[in-house]
Amino acid sequence: MRRAGIAVVLAVLLLTGCGEDPEDAVRSTVQAYLDSFVKGDAEKTCSLMTADTRREFVRGARSLTPTNDCATATVAVRAAAGRKAIDALRDAKISRVRIQGTTASVRLKASSGQSLATLTREGGEWRVSSAPGSQ
Repeated sequence: MRRAGIAVVLAVLLLTGCGEDPEDAVRSTVQAYLDSFVKGDAEKTCSLMTADTRREFVRGARSLTPTNDCATATVAVRAAAGRKAIDALRDAKISRVRIQGTTASVRLKASSGQSLATLTREGGEWRVSSAPGSQ
């Protein structure tokens, strides 16, 4: 019986990211996404998106730059967003996290108002499936 209990605990730890609180993991992902966008780290920003979100992001940015590369699209979107939008993202605070299975939503408050980001578990990690302000 004891072995079965240990096996269950190990399985739960593996599924939840080795004991990391899921809410903390979601917050950390969103914060890393915001920080990387604000700092202009396009590669990191893209790595924090789901695969589907990267494809949609690139498609949506084609009016700014004719590319199939997420990092190039991110640079173009960041430039088009302007300083005011980047400053609002820099100062954004996570006010609420909701998790339902393999999806999560995060409400952000910034000087420009409130926004929502959604995340999906992909490859065992939380990834942004819709960026703040894209809804």
